[in-house]
Amino acid sequence: MKKYTLTKNTIIHCKTRKDWIKVCKKIEKDYPDVRWHDGEKPTEFENWSEDKKDSCIEIDDNQLSYNNKKWYQENQPEDPIITSQKFLGEPIEEEEFVDSEWLEEKQAINLLKSKGYKVIKEL
Repeated sequence: MKKYTLTKNTIIHCKTRKDWIKVCKKIEKDYPDVRWHDGEKPTEFENWSEDKKDSCIEIDDNQLSYNNKKWYQENQPEDPIITSQKFLGEPIEEEEFVDSEWLEEKQAINLLKSKGYKVIKEL
């Protein structure tokens, strides 16, 4: 598999425990200096069960952290959240290509615009 090019804050959404484990294995293989905050290797710690399908792993300056997807969307909106499939170099599932909440909000904005309403702030 091709090595993913890390950005300053790479945030990876892991919808399943299997994705979490595969992502951690790839991090450990491709980025041997990356560790959890307490020095553990990526595969020596697993916390998918806390946030389950909303779990994200962040790589920032060779340090791993985790939180739920909503936390990253609210607290680090400038940092893109990529799918585990993109990070792993696997085909992206169609349902993961677009965030459904964002799409619904964008569609609502477009509907209001088409009815002549002025939208002050777009997403």
